[in-house]
Amino acid sequence: MTKNLLTSLMLLSLLKLQVNAQNIPNAGFESWSVVGPFESANGWGGPPSVSKSTDMHSGAFAIKLVTDTFTNPQLQTLDTLPGICYTGTQGMGPGNPGVKGYAFTDRPDSITGWFKYAPNLNDSFIIKVDISRWDITNNVRENIGSAILTGAAANNYTRFSLPISYNSNAIPDSAVIELSNTNLIPPAAAILGSVLLVDDLAFVTNTTSGIKSNNQSEINLYPNPANEKLYFSNASSIIANVAIYNALGELVMLVQNQNLMNGIAIETLNAGIYYCKIIEAQTGQTSVKKIVVE
Repeated sequence: MTKNLLTSLMLLSLLKLQVNAQNIPNAGFESWSVVGPFESANGWGGPPSVSKSTDMHSGAFAIKLVTDTFTNPQLQTLDTLPGICYTGTQGMGPGNPGVKGYAFTDRPDSITGWFKYAPNLNDSFIIKVDISRWDITNNVRENIGSAILTGAAANNYTRFSLPISYNSNAIPDSAVIELSNTNLIPPAAAILGSVLLVDDLAFVTNTTSGIKSNNQSEINLYPNPANEKLYFSNASSIIANVAIYNALGELVMLVQNQNLMNGIAIETLNAGIYYCKIIEAQTGQTSVKKIVVE
């Protein structure tokens, strides 16, 4: 009983982590870590002009992006840095710009979220989504879908819903979400003082029966929470693959062409929240399910 109660409380504390298609890393900007001399939102990269704020839509924090001046530690010059952040890893130092994007295999209809924006002069902010895959035939990255929002001032938290336009029927392998407090390029042209706050991002997929993953099947997972093995019900005996992602959207386990009758072993996974994407071999249908590992 105590274990079940603790699990329920943990799930309630993670209500900001909305998963309608596939999880966005740290979508509510609740989790932060020190990276080099600065604090960075887990699952996101960006310059020191990006920070956490207690002026939030919900939870404890939102992300704050502001154009400001900073001393370049290599050149000792005063540089203007706009507030720009992206899903990926934070790069520190020369020749280490970080990695944009995270593992993503769904095709959501839109991205939603909440923002506040205080521009200086005629500045405006940008929210951008790029969904892509690596084309192994041509050895290039192929854009599959994208969306861009250019926004103006908002004194109070305002909801946005940004449709994603697709130019390919291919299944993606990566997504990049980028936030910017300015639309001015190059960065040195950015206007000092423009402040953007963003919170509670989510991908959304709309179907005739509600909101769920694209082409979703009725596969169910049990037990949930689990600690040693994960079993599947209402699925064909052979699957194309089962991919398990952690809360940052990182692929941590991939099982291919396995009979589902005996389940899959998960004892190597650390305790926490995961998302299991299942592709059935016979039907091609997919499911994305949240699981808790104890």
